[in-house]
Amino acid sequence: MADEKMINQSRAENFLELEVYTQSPVETGKMPCPSIVRVLDLLNNQFSPDDAGDKSFLELMGFGAVAGQDTPKLYFRKSAIDLIAFTDTNTGRGIGAAPGPKVYPFVSKMPRRVTIELHSYTVVGSIHCASDQSVLTMLNERKAFLPVTDAVITNGSGFRGERPFVAINKHQIISLRGNH
Repeated sequence: MADEKMINQSRAENFLELEVYTQSPVETGKMPCPSIVRVLDLLNNQFSPDDAGDKSFLELMGFGAVAGQDTPKLYFRKSAIDLIAFTDTNTGRGIGAAPGPKVYPFVSKMPRRVTIELHSYTVVGSIHCASDQSVLTMLNERKAFLPVTDAVITNGSGFRGERPFVAINKHQIISLRGNH
């Protein structure tokens, strides 16, 4: 019975409000995400409600929505994304913030303040490493997106935005520096 409840919860979708930063203008909208899935697992293809396709694209809904019309959708190739910023503080906390037993192993992590240079953006924020994990090990993991909390995003045009949680495409990172 508990397994059936978990399966039904994983099929229920939440819609996360986000901003997608690429070499083109920033797009805003909502991304469907099953309710018990961590957003990073979805971005890094570590969870899939179905096994169809290679999951190279991200679907963004509600961008440019007009009342009375079908909800427009925009598709981004994940490899072309610089970073994704989430506006809801709790998005960065993932399902681990929920009370009760965890459905995945919990690992205690320490924040490390860093500055990350991308082609078009600079992000200052905190990455979170396990006590036995180096920054280099984290950067070299096969996961495509690096989670950063308490982020400040800037660019050369004077843009400055503070976001509680961003996911940075590691393939777009030029350098990462900080006290680590």
